Amino acid sequence: MNVTPLIPDGYNGPIKQLTCRICKHVFYLTQDDYHRLPEVRFCHECSLIMLEELQSPQDVHTSPPALVPREQSVVAPPARASVQPSPPVRVPQPRTIDREKMTIEQLLDEAAMLRKTWRFKEALASYEQALQRDPDCLAAHQGRCNMLKELGRRQEALLAYDELVRLDPQSAKSWVGKGWALVHLNRYEEALDACSRAIQLDDTYAMAFAERGKVLTHLGEYQQALHALDQAIALAPDYESPYMDKAEVFAKLRRYEEALSAYDQLIRLDPDHYFLYWQKANFLGSIGREEDALATYDQFIERRPHIFEGYQWKLFFLTERGRYADGLATCERCLAHNPQLARAHEWKGRMLDHLERYEEALACYEEALRCDPRDAETMLSQARTLSNLDRFDEALSAWERALAQAPKNPSAYKEKGDILTKQKRYADALLAYEQVVQLKPDDAYAYDQVGDVLSRLECYADAVKAYNQAIRLWPDFTGAHSSKAHALEQLGHYEQALVAYNKALGLSPKHFSLLFARAGVLKKLLRYKEANAEYDRAQLVAPNPWFAACCIIAGVDLESAAEAKARLEAAGKALSHEAIEAEIKLIYQERKLARLKSSPLFQPVCLVMRERQEWSGTAKQFKEILCQHSPEAFATWYRAPRRFVEELKEIAPALRDAGIAASAPPDTALVTLGRVDEERK
Repeated sequence: MNVTPLIPDGYNGPIKQLTCRICKHVFYLTQDDYHRLPEVRFCHECSLIMLEELQSPQDVHTSPPALVPREQSVVAPPARASVQPSPPVRVPQPRTIDREKMTIEQLLDEAAMLRKTWRFKEALASYEQALQRDPDCLAAHQGRCNMLKELGRRQEALLAYDELVRLDPQSAKSWVGKGWALVHLNRYEEALDACSRAIQLDDTYAMAFAERGKVLTHLGEYQQALHALDQAIALAPDYESPYMDKAEVFAKLRRYEEALSAYDQLIRLDPDHYFLYWQKANFLGSIGREEDALATYDQFIERRPHIFEGYQWKLFFLTERGRYADGLATCERCLAHNPQLARAHEWKGRMLDHLERYEEALACYEEALRCDPRDAETMLSQARTLSNLDRFDEALSAWERALAQAPKNPSAYKEKGDILTKQKRYADALLAYEQVVQLKPDDAYAYDQVGDVLSRLECYADAVKAYNQAIRLWPDFTGAHSSKAHALEQLGHYEQALVAYNKALGLSPKHFSLLFARAGVLKKLLRYKEANAEYDRAQLVAPNPWFAACCIIAGVDLESAAEAKARLEAAGKALSHEAIEAEIKLIYQERKLARLKSSPLFQPVCLVMRERQEWSGTAKQFKEILCQHSPEAFATWYRAPRRFVEELKEIAPALRDAGIAASAPPDTALVTLGRVDEERK
């Protein structure tokens, strides 16, 4: 068997997380080792124990051969060899550690190992246990600060740095750490003071100048920020962070060529680091230079054609822009260099799925699983495509296989929720999304999906709570603000809904749907003039003429609204947008009826029907009976009977309002008048 390798120092690339089948600890492999080695079941320590057991001499005690008497016949059968089976290999017991007996040095070493494998919570616990042994241990304090920083626990990190600078006030590094915590709490002036203190202590410490540059950038002091960053670069020319921050400042100043020059300097410092190419490409994409961004990805791919990350970030970029055919070509290019790479086959399937070539996508997933039968992500992609084909039972089966490989993977439960939502099984989908929240409580998207399903279940109050959680985790989450506004609208909380729409529009001011929805809420609040202004703004950014027409139709006739409001108030009725709309319709109907009742035919027909219950006849007879009853009314009117019938059809609604039913050819053979049933009127 093989010894499971450790991740080498300084490694900065893709990793694979696995669980040891003996000690049940999580361990990590580089992606290359994961694909190079046969199935890896054990962590490094347990694999060493297993190998030692396999290679140790076996205690096989075979009996010494019996002395054969000389007189024994040579043809006699030989004595049966006494062979005992080899004892089984001892499987190491799960490792347990008496933590109470661990020294501070051991705890610090353990924390360093956990930190190296990105297990920051466990590392934090080790540092805190070391501090319980020695509250003044600087290394433990520094480690605790770093772990709180990595975990994004900013307020706790600030308190930890306060304690560290109390213990070691002459450490520039500690003051810079405190500055970082203050920056992330938006306390920029205090952060600037902390950086200045660090520079006073050590004016050769490049990181202090770099952090000062970041703080000044937040304060909008861009020229001073550039000066501080240049000082950092002068002190440490190979330190990457100041170049990245300079690029950000130049971008804010719209000095794009200088920003690109800073990114190029970064790449020259570490030409094999895909993240730097991604930064430059992302910037190029943000200023609309998409082809240059793609050329940047290609620059890395040409340099490192066997590293999948270069292809993957390019694929993300193309997917965001809906360029799926180009994404497919990128996958083919990757597979030309890496034909056995499961991730490349899986991404090819994703592109085909986006292109609605579902059967071809499924074939790619099968090939990916042949290359890596345990890849849960491929199984989830397979489930997604099967769901797109409405093959829901097969999709859920693929999901079950993915869950067996990664039972704590939040993406698995998200995918199940998506499948169930598509089936309109909202209650079951809610359980799946809630599982995502439990496994990944800092995922704003997960709470947003919980809110969406609750809204579909018409549990709007609970939906608002879920959206609030999403917004707490990501204050700039436009979709969560919008969805929260919709839920509040359904609850009739229009003022709160308006506040939520305002926040969403503050993040995306030209979003058509948000503008249109906000106008609708303003109508609910009877703020019609503002609503019309909002519809006008929405019309300007409408994605097509149909949506622009919707804005015109949804606008409010201010005069009619004022008249309707006055009538409702005069009648002592409650005011609401729905009541005003109904009153406006009634006003329009009354006006229409009044116009129809002014027709020369209306009163004569009423006179005819006052004497009888019904009447029928030809068009000529209809003209004659009207002229008999009202000769003066028709003395100067049309002579053709046809015009009498046409006018009758026109005023039929007004006659119905007066209790008279009228019909004429071609609907009936003759012109017919009758009484309207009061219940049907």
